[in-house]
Amino acid sequence: TGSDGDTGSDGSPVNETVSETSDIEGGFPSISPTTNNAPIKTSIINRPPAALQFDTKYPTNTPNVAPIPISTNNQIISPTMNPPVPTIPTTTLTPVQLQEQPNTPTPVQTPIQQEVQPPIPPPTKAPMISTVALSMSPVGARFTQMYNSISTISSMQTLSSANSPQHRALLWLAKSDPLAVSPNDPYLFLRYTLALCYYSLNGEDWVKNDYWMSTQNECNWYGVTCDGRGEENLQTVIKLDLSENNLKGVLPSEMFGVFNFIGVLKLHSNNIFGAIPNNIDNMMQLKRLELYDNFITGTIPKSIGNMKRLG
Repeated sequence: TGSDGDTGSDGSPVNETVSETSDIEGGFPSISPTTNNAPIKTSIINRPPAALQFDTKYPTNTPNVAPIPISTNNQIISPTMNPPVPTIPTTTLTPVQLQEQPNTPTPVQTPIQQEVQPPIPPPTKAPMISTVALSMSPVGARFTQMYNSISTISSMQTLSSANSPQHRALLWLAKSDPLAVSPNDPYLFLRYTLALCYYSLNGEDWVKNDYWMSTQNECNWYGVTCDGRGEENLQTVIKLDLSENNLKGVLPSEMFGVFNFIGVLKLHSNNIFGAIPNNIDNMMQLKRLELYDNFITGTIPKSIGNMKRLG
C-alpha cells in the first residue's frame, strides 16, 4: 500500500510499497523508496538469527556490527548459547576428633578472711565530777571534798583531765596518800602543791626523792625546808632546792601562788622547759632565784620587776 501526500527531493510524489512473505522463516520485509518515475523494487531478506546484517542497498549510517563471541575457560560461548554452569568441586569433610581432656577438678577458691580489727574506743574524756555519784562511798565523798577545796587554786579543767599532773596529784591525795590527810587539813594546799611538783617534773626519775609521796610530813621531803612563818604561825615552805636532780617538765603555776613565803628557789641544772609563769611576783619574799642550765623559753614576765627583795 502507498501513502499519499509524500514527495521526493524533486517534488514528485513518493509511494512506499511493502511486500511481505509469510511462508519464509526469518524473512524480513525490505522497504525501497520509489518515485513516480522509478519502478518499485521489492526483495525479501533472509538472515540467520545469529548473524543479523543490514542491506547495503538501504542507506544508513549504522555500521555493520557482528556479535563478539565470549571466551571463558578456553571455551567459546556464543551470545545465543546459555553460559555453562561452573562446576563446584566437592570436598569431603572429615570430622575433627576432639582430644578428650582428663577430668581435672576445678580448684575451689577459699575466701580470704580479713582480719577483724577490734573497734577503737573513743578517747576517754575526764568526766565532770558529780557530787552525788562520788558521795555514795567514803572515798567518793573524800574526793569530792578535796576537789571542791583544791579547785580554788587549780582550774576545774585541769583537775578533770585524766592525764594532767593536777588530776594525778588530786587522786593521790584522795585515794593513795598514806598519810591520809583530811580534806579540811590546813596543810592540804601545801601537800597538794608539792605533789603537783612531783608529777609535773617527773619525780619518779629524780636522782634524789627521799620521803616524797610517803607518810612523812611534806616538810621532811628531800630539798624542802619549812618554817612557821605562815598565817597563824603555820608551817610553810621557805626554801626549795632541787638543783641538779634530773627534773624534767614544765613548772606548775600553782607553786608560785602557794609558796608565797619562800625565800630561796634553786632549780638550776635540770631539764625544765617552757616559760616562767606570769604569777611569779606572788613570791614577794623571794631573795634568790636560780633557773640557769635549763631549757626555759619565752620572755621574762614584767611582773618580776615588782619583786623588791630579789637580788
